[in-house]
Amino acid sequence: MVDLPIRPAIFRRIFPVTPLGMSVTELMVSLTIILVLASVAIPSYLTYSQQRIVISLVLPPLRMIETDIAIHYNAHQNMPDEKEFTEIMKNHATEFIELSLNGNSLQITLNAPADKKGLASLNGMTLNAYPAFSDRRITGWTLKGILAERLGINN
Repeated sequence: MVDLPIRPAIFRRIFPVTPLGMSVTELMVSLTIILVLASVAIPSYLTYSQQRIVISLVLPPLRMIETDIAIHYNAHQNMPDEKEFTEIMKNHATEFIELSLNGNSLQITLNAPADKKGLASLNGMTLNAYPAFSDRRITGWTLKGILAERLGINN
């Protein structure tokens, strides 16, 4: 009986044997690439999530108050005085923000709760909302200030 080799020479040329798995060098290069990408992505994601939390705390009540001020202005052709502004504020939950009306602008100060992680750095920052007038009515609001710049909501 003839003893045949397990892999004839022709098969060895067509299908060479390659080592399975990765070398330590390849593994280290892969891990380095992953770590560099993570070191860029994680801070960006944390900043983004912090912005979304603050925006969700500030913008909904701000938009409702802006709407009520616009309704008052459209009805009376003037901005609300201190007493009327206090009445408008009674209808809105402003747990995390402090509002004041300075002439034609609305100033919002963030009062970040201590238990909200990542918001302490924004505590006390202000956002100013300026009404845009057209045909004796308020047609929109422009947001400016340090908080608007930090959150990327300048408009």
